[in-house]
Amino acid sequence: MGETIVQNLDIRQVVVTKAAEFSGYNIRFEINEQHYQMLVGKNTDYIAINIKHIFRTKETCQLCGKRVFPAPLGQQICPHLQAERNELLPYFLTTYPEVFSS
Repeated sequence: MGETIVQNLDIRQVVVTKAAEFSGYNIRFEINEQHYQMLVGKNTDYIAINIKHIFRTKETCQLCGKRVFPAPLGQQICPHLQAERNELLPYFLTTYPEVFSS
């Protein structure tokens, strides 16, 4: 069994907030000084919806190689993290349980 993506990423600056526009949470985080946002739905269970780039300047994503414009125009889904969202969600749920239990 190989390593999970979470073990290979240096996830920092995590901020979890309740979403105002839907039932769930916004998780903002940083990897290699690039910013991302994960949308998590919460009805009866937690559902990883998507993970977007939230870049402040036009730059290339170090994970997927996409050239991304600054947010809000550049809020494109990161294909690399999107493919791994179901592995990332348990990481956030277990690392920050106090935020999700409120």
